Amino acid sequence: MKYLAYVMDGSEHKLVPGYWCIEVYACLPKKRILPLALDAFSVDDPSVGSMNLQIIRTVRAVNEDIGGQGVYVADRGFDGLQMYEMWFSLSCNFVVRQRGDRMVVVPGGARIAQRDLVEHLQHVQAAAGGNKDIVFTKVYLPGNPQSLVYGSLVAGRPGGTLDTVNDTGNP
Repeated sequence: MKYLAYVMDGSEHKLVPGYWCIEVYACLPKKRILPLALDAFSVDDPSVGSMNLQIIRTVRAVNEDIGGQGVYVADRGFDGLQMYEMWFSLSCNFVVRQRGDRMVVVPGGARIAQRDLVEHLQHVQAAAGGNKDIVFTKVYLPGNPQSLVYGSLVAGRPGGTLDTVNDTGNP
């Protein structure tokens, strides 16, 4: 393949020559895994444009092939503005783990970093005598007041994690 680039080798924690890869799988009954897409690409290839554009192309192609059904589950890195615009434009169900420094908007309009929201909700739950390890709240994404998502906030790491969940009501 042309356009060999540098990518992060997670096991060695250093940059090495290679290609980016987008993988999409379906989880079927009885824990069967079905590969739906495997797309190796280089951000140095002018036809790719950017990593986000390549991800969007791949996810849109898969979404079209599966008729918009299912629930997408994505890790941090899929929680940027362009990615959320894609998720909402597909009108799909999704769960995305957010980075701790991402901003969310709580009902009432206040913007807050998700790690601060996790800490605040943990204190509220603890004061009420409840479980402070897992809390839930409604949040919106900045700049998109129609983007109601549900935040499932899980403690255990500094700042916890926020999974944004969008349920369209589709199967």
